[in-house]
Amino acid sequence: MATYNLWVTSSVIEQIRSNDQDTLIASMGLQVMNSVGALHMSWPSKNMNLGTHVAGDAMDLYLLFQNVDVPDPTPEFPDGGAIYWNFLLVNAGEGDMPMIVQAATAAATGIASVIRVTGPVGIVVGSAIQGVAALASLLLTGCDGTVASQSWAFTAAQLAGMTSGEMGWNTMQNYPGSQSPLACGAPSSYDVNYTITAKPAVRVPPLAGQPAAEALHVASEAGLSMQIAREVATAQADVVTVQGSQPAAGALVPFGTVLNVVVEIPEQGGGGVSGGGGAGGGGGHERP
Repeated sequence: MATYNLWVTSSVIEQIRSNDQDTLIASMGLQVMNSVGALHMSWPSKNMNLGTHVAGDAMDLYLLFQNVDVPDPTPEFPDGGAIYWNFLLVNAGEGDMPMIVQAATAAATGIASVIRVTGPVGIVVGSAIQGVAALASLLLTGCDGTVASQSWAFTAAQLAGMTSGEMGWNTMQNYPGSQSPLACGAPSSYDVNYTITAKPAVRVPPLAGQPAAEALHVASEAGLSMQIAREVATAQADVVTVQGSQPAAGALVPFGTVLNVVVEIPEQGGGGVSGGGGAGGGGGHERP
């Protein structure tokens, strides 16, 4: 029985729904079916409070369903089992946060069970929520509400083909929001990145305090790469030294992830470090 890791890795806010900032809750659900369409396993929904953000912000999520086992194809059942995976991103605004987290979690679970009966829910954005009773409690007031929603349905045979490459399957979806009320800002626009791999998840090694060249070697040995996000000049630095990484040490990430690092450089100048690669994205409306 093959196993897979399913990630919602990151999101970029092109335009927020509110006038000033969005307070975001992310939630995802998963059900796995066997070869004859019966329930194989229902995974507990996962959620994350992302805090408040403005247009232009990039958010690392790395929400993960790890080691998801999917029944293999057989001569009798060439498709094998299937996964039904969904993701919600909700602007909670000034609402009751515990209630909204609970509602988003319940909605993620509800969608995962509904899509295998009725077919994919598809993209649900802004206030245009239709067809799934579990989402009704997320129709909030004012500028609040769902800003991105996606469901995926893949058979075991499809998953095997999608993840045969070293980097697995990566796609980015853009979610254009519906027209906001007059008191709010322009229609929202969010990009969300998804990844599925058959490779084990990689735990980000501790890089802080290491010379950049040594840190690059350590990251490369783990199956990761690095790029400099910011340089900090200091008199205490004799060589270019890593101050920290994002995602941080200990985080579980897909093989090939690019770590953004902050480095200290000598005040009189210093070298750099180069890395390559990275997990990307596509999908709602797929961008090239």
